[in-house]
Amino acid sequence: MDGYGHRWIRGRGFQRTHRLAWEGAHGPIPLGMLVLHHCDNPPCMNVNHLFLGTQADNIADAQQKGRFPRASMCHGSRTMYNHYDCRCTECTRANTDYYRRRRARRRNEHVRTAD
Repeated sequence: MDGYGHRWIRGRGFQRTHRLAWEGAHGPIPLGMLVLHHCDNPPCMNVNHLFLGTQADNIADAQQKGRFPRASMCHGSRTMYNHYDCRCTECTRANTDYYRRRRARRRNEHVRTAD
């Protein structure tokens, strides 16, 4: 599925096994908290490798370990991107213009070859 261990629990559906391990050792997971891995091994269920944290903690942990893209400046807007797949407004417009011109050029070539 997504690299994490899963187990079917009647009435709860598929549950991630590291969350089940945490609940078995420490009780229910508080609302808004995630079970994070010190070891960065998604299928790991060792409770000594797990800790509770928020989504912000999860992102900070991933950035500290170099596993998360950093926000970068792109055309003056702060956005998460890599240079192959930028989604800022300026790049989206430029890509749209590029593909429209390319499509028009191909139509013109097709018309010329049909004559």
